Formats: sequence, structure tokens, C-alpha cells
Amino acid sequence: MSGRDWTPLKEIMLVDTAVELKRVVRLYQDADFEDNHRLARRYKSQAEHLQALVDAGVEFTVNF
Repeated sequence: MSGRDWTPLKEIMLVDTAVELKRVVRLYQDADFEDNHRLARRYKSQAEHLQALVDAGVEFTVNF
């Protein structure tokens, strides 16, 4: 393993997908209630992606 520094980057953290899904769904509901359609679409797509990860059994995801 020479030639590469294999230490983890400090700015990259693992996030629990179920907790992140709950947070994004709450943000989606807030944006939808406030009629902010641009944000609502963004949060909905994020929630669908996270739901697919949870359904696939992925417990953690990388937060850049």
C-alpha cells in the first residue's frame, strides 16, 4: 500500500440512512406546506433515493 495515504478524510462522515430519510421527509413536508415547489421536488427526489437505499438494506451512506 505504498504511494497512497489511506487515512480517512475528516470532512467525509457516515450518515444513518433511516435518520437521514426521516429528516429529508420532514423537510419535504415543510416545503410542500409552504408551497415551495422547487425545494419540495428536490427533497422528494432525495427521499425516494434514501427510501430505495433503506429498502435495499443499506444502513449507512456517505455525507460529502
